[in-house]
Amino acid sequence: MTQKPEAGTRSTMASGGIRKYVSRDGKTPTYTARVAAYSETAGKMIATQKTFPTLKAAQEWRDAQRNARGTGSFVFPDKGTVGEYLDVYLTRL
Repeated sequence: MTQKPEAGTRSTMASGGIRKYVSRDGKTPTYTARVAAYSETAGKMIATQKTFPTLKAAQEWRDAQRNARGTGSFVFPDKGTVGEYLDVYLTRL
């Protein structure tokens, strides 16, 4: 039998890459979706996350980010400079 998480704590993963959180009042759930990708400028995996009021919204955002990652249009949450991005871009030409 699965126990209900205490209010204000995180629960188990709802569905791959999405975590459910319950407010302190124990009534209002929020869902945080997380997607990671390898950043050439940083030389490591970088994760981005966003919080949503519904599971469906979190799933849609996560799926859109995964699709963008697969097509190469994923926007990294890097703190890199324009010059660093330009160097990477020019090496790909």
